[in-house]
Amino acid sequence: MSYFQDSPEWQWLFSKAVNWDDILPHYISQYPTPEGLANEDEVKKNCLEILTVLDDWAEKKIAPRAPFLDQHGSGHIENGMTIPNEYLQELYREAAEIGLLGVVGSRDYGAMDLPIFINMMAFAFVSRGCLASSSQLNFFSATIDMLERFCSKEDCARLIPLIVAGKLSGSMTLTESDAGSDIGALTTRAVRTSDGSYRLSGNKIFITNAGGGLSFALARTEGAPSGIKGISLFLVEQTIKVNGVDTQNYRVLSQEKKLGMRGSFTCSVAFENSVASLIGKENEGLPLMFHLMNQSRIGVGTQAIGIMEACLQFVKGYAQERVQFGRPLMELPLFRHNFHSWETELNAFRAFFVDSLNTFSIYHRLDLKRRQTGDLNADESKKLKDALSTVKLRTPLIKYYGAELAVDLSKKSIQALGGYGLMEDYPVERWHRDSFGPLLYEGTSQIQSLMVTKDLVKGILKNPREFFASMIPSAGFSLSAEQRDYSNLRKRFFRGLTRMIVKETGWVNESKIDKLLVHSEEICEGLSYLETLKVLADHAAADDSRRLLFQDYQKLIQPRLAGILESWK
Repeated sequence: MSYFQDSPEWQWLFSKAVNWDDILPHYISQYPTPEGLANEDEVKKNCLEILTVLDDWAEKKIAPRAPFLDQHGSGHIENGMTIPNEYLQELYREAAEIGLLGVVGSRDYGAMDLPIFINMMAFAFVSRGCLASSSQLNFFSATIDMLERFCSKEDCARLIPLIVAGKLSGSMTLTESDAGSDIGALTTRAVRTSDGSYRLSGNKIFITNAGGGLSFALARTEGAPSGIKGISLFLVEQTIKVNGVDTQNYRVLSQEKKLGMRGSFTCSVAFENSVASLIGKENEGLPLMFHLMNQSRIGVGTQAIGIMEACLQFVKGYAQERVQFGRPLMELPLFRHNFHSWETELNAFRAFFVDSLNTFSIYHRLDLKRRQTGDLNADESKKLKDALSTVKLRTPLIKYYGAELAVDLSKKSIQALGGYGLMEDYPVERWHRDSFGPLLYEGTSQIQSLMVTKDLVKGILKNPREFFASMIPSAGFSLSAEQRDYSNLRKRFFRGLTRMIVKETGWVNESKIDKLLVHSEEICEGLSYLETLKVLADHAAADDSRRLLFQDYQKLIQPRLAGILESWK
């Protein structure tokens, strides 16, 4: 069964939920020549074609190879370099052939320059086929984006064509043994040399795709402030020319043995006086790295969707054939009810994710233009500001909700199969093991919750009047029934939140803020449900066929929201 073409949900979202009118003009304007894309229909056609090709590839090539990657791993380390095994090498070769590695990125460097949401949607299909494969492949496009956004044109012209061809990729080297979530504790050092380059020394751990060839590394320069204020970002190439000879510039030390995602490289790295170039300015590296981290957090949404789709499709087929108590499992009332709830939440999260890609695509494009040219008109500047506000809210919600839901539904899929679910003969146990990767990397659920709560508190302190105004329901004359239902639920939630804040802190007393942070996960969970319900309400208002999904999801999350509010009393 095709992941994309045979899915009514994906087909509806692609044609009706993607905000083509807002997104495509930012791409068409880049190609006024006859050789470029002439109109919006052609761009949309290209997007559909690449998704169809990638969908077919994920189903017929990636998914059958996934068990072998899980069994045999990603490869080995030899003389400080990662050596992909035959399965990963085949993955890279195929990805380059069909163009996945160049979906995003300028045509000047051999890429397609399609909207970022196409890349994200494509990775949902890749993730459904194999989560480890999606993790490895993601660093090709992510590295292109970082180079274009923050590095020199010379570096882009030299490196991006190699990435598009599958010969080079990158990694994000942040984590150290004593600096995980507490990134401000990192100790890797960078010393500036007389020629303007830097030399990095330090060890990193848990680095995905560590041997890709390029590293975006965080380190401290001499005399840098402590904590996150003293962190700089560097581009480090694994192989450099020294007197005309290819020379290894940093070493991959070891590969981790993992519960899941065994087909991806997760390694420790040693920088030993490694030559590096500063990206941006000293002590201002963390916000630049956050661009890659936040894009990866949204990417977790694609991985979550892939896991959940794989699990529920398999369970559905199993339950239609497995007979218990004289009937197929799917005909048993409790099983049928439970499965419907699982599908409802998957469909709701998928809709929330795609809607969020609309805003992220606009932010992604306009931020790139701003950094490259500094030339945004008044309308573009406003669009960028508005998009950034929404992206900032939804990114941690996507990461939190998607990762938590994928673990939960993959666990329930094992339970649906009973004892068979625990056996390696069935793939659900692998999907469940793999689901813990997205739950942990790019910041745990607790880190996402803290981010959401701190941003919420900052917003309240900055403009309390606007916060209180947001709790007043709209007049409702122009709203659909679903939008009014959403508005009323949101009002109830924020009233309860306000009472809890006053109770715990005396109205956002900063000296007592730790008491509020105890409730961060509840706040993040509640906002995830509300933002998702908002999207479903808007979809239902535009298309009657989407009303049932709104109603089913509302029934699902109302008791959860009520439980959160009750706990705050």
